[in-house]
Amino acid sequence: MTSIQRFFSFGDHRTSKTGIAVLFLIVLIAADGGQNSSLSKYKRIEGYIIRPGVLLIPHYSEDGQLCETELESEHFVDGKVILSSSLTSEKVDEIVDELAPPAQRGDLLGGPGGRDSASFSGGALVTYRNFTNLSVSTYTAVSRGSISDMKQIGDPITVIVWKDRKCK
Repeated sequence: MTSIQRFFSFGDHRTSKTGIAVLFLIVLIAADGGQNSSLSKYKRIEGYIIRPGVLLIPHYSEDGQLCETELESEHFVDGKVILSSSLTSEKVDEIVDELAPPAQRGDLLGGPGGRDSASFSGGALVTYRNFTNLSVSTYTAVSRGSISDMKQIGDPITVIVWKDRKCK
């Protein structure tokens, strides 16, 4: 009989009780998932580095499908702080194509000439791209003043929403 078998055998009740207690403790630790107790009071989120420097935070419908995603620049990479934006409009277009191909998102319902629409208020510029089944909104902090003098002063955040899916 191996030492592990002896440890868990019921021949010696004291040893078997110890073995059961150790096994129970291992199961408890595994069930905790190694979550740091100082962070356990906060809501856990899911995130993916979908492109170098681009973070995607998904939200799901009751049936587990993507219903909304947030795209933003990752700012701490390999121990370095990155202050420049990695989220370009070209990357947003690539990611939208990947997550919702044209057949899934439907026709572009944009503004005049099929272009994006935009609004500016209180130091924020929001561009909208509206499809039959999907909307893409990009929010950017900009300097105040006239539209011709406007400069980006913050990183853009893009929100993709599937219109036919309700988030839980």
